[in-house]
Amino acid sequence: MTQRTIHWMAAGLLLGSLVTQASALDSTCTLTSMRQDSLAPATLAFPVPTNGEQLPMTIDEATGAVTVNFGALPIMNFPNGFSDQSELDTIFFQDEPVTGTIDAGGNVVLPHVRGINCTQGKCPGGPPCPCVPGNVCSNDVTRVCVPAGTGDLSCPPVDPDPNPGVCQGVCSNDRTTSCASELDCTPPGFCGEGVGMRLDATFTTGAPTFEGFTVLGSGAGLFTDGALRFVAVHSTPPETYGIGDVGVSMLMFSCDLDPLPSADALPQAGWAVKKGTVKLGTGAPGDADDSLSVKGAFVPHGDIDFAADDLSLSLASDDGLVATLIIPNGSLVANSKGNKWKLVDKDGSVVTIAPTPPAGATPSHKVSVKKGKTGAYSIALSSKGLNLDGADTDALVSGLSIGAETPSERSPVTAKKSKRTF
Repeated sequence: MTQRTIHWMAAGLLLGSLVTQASALDSTCTLTSMRQDSLAPATLAFPVPTNGEQLPMTIDEATGAVTVNFGALPIMNFPNGFSDQSELDTIFFQDEPVTGTIDAGGNVVLPHVRGINCTQGKCPGGPPCPCVPGNVCSNDVTRVCVPAGTGDLSCPPVDPDPNPGVCQGVCSNDRTTSCASELDCTPPGFCGEGVGMRLDATFTTGAPTFEGFTVLGSGAGLFTDGALRFVAVHSTPPETYGIGDVGVSMLMFSCDLDPLPSADALPQAGWAVKKGTVKLGTGAPGDADDSLSVKGAFVPHGDIDFAADDLSLSLASDDGLVATLIIPNGSLVANSKGNKWKLVDKDGSVVTIAPTPPAGATPSHKVSVKKGKTGAYSIALSSKGLNLDGADTDALVSGLSIGAETPSERSPVTAKKSKRTF
């Protein structure tokens, strides 16, 4: 090998290293608001005060990977009217990195962000007194348990220790130390007596749907002012105080990102509407006499499975959700090659609509999906008998949701007589 060849190889390696480094953007998202809501069985909102807390994010613009550690946030305290007024409920996140995705449409997904929400605590010594869990594993304080629990709520052995842990509390002055009594806390601190409930949230700026509830995130302002609104919707965990896992919860936070990534450098958007049309009926407001036609392109970040996961398409305005159409898993019929799927729902018995249509509505739907050679999907939906009064607006956000994929796109609306095109 010649000296010149070696020089060229070294230069090429250096250039490749510089390109790789240049694509990584170290940014910070500064919190502007947070709240957690109960959506079912009761509708309740619990605002969580914020004070400019900072969440570092590393964005690889070439691949669209986003790495973040929510453990960088402090313990978030908030009042809960159902708890003792002398103490504060808490949310704290695990100290572990998660890697999500970002695309040129401003869609960001951060999967499996784990943490613990503590409520119903006691306050020895008087206020102020942030809630401390009384039900974590002695051998893993990041794991919520129940006494004599089995499976997911037990305290299994942690290698190399062959013995299972004990379900007990953590010290108020050292949350890394488990305790059975105050004597286990050094220096003295009370041993937690609150109910710890697990968080495992997939945060997205899109429009995820769970059990008929659609919540709205936003990434439309990402490339102008850095504004992001992340949402997650999920079942309440079995240890949830009072209701167990029969409820539906939403967790939201907004933040401002700086510096901003380049839309031109990021991977293409995961969802793009090619043509969308709403035709408004002539009936009274609230009547289900409107129709919807949408054709779009969907580029997933990973594998999707129409047989296992519901496919949802939603429309929202700046004032809130217009409608969500939920196509149940297994209802799309595949062809022999497995690259095309269809559903014809003439009587509206298959597709679920949220909000629920008025009594007497007779919706009908046609859905077709085609997977291209590049892995992108063409999706077409045509529906009648809907209430889409909220689509009479200047802009619409169309969202798609399947599994962890929740991309959305904001589009201006053009009005012409009874038609609204986006």
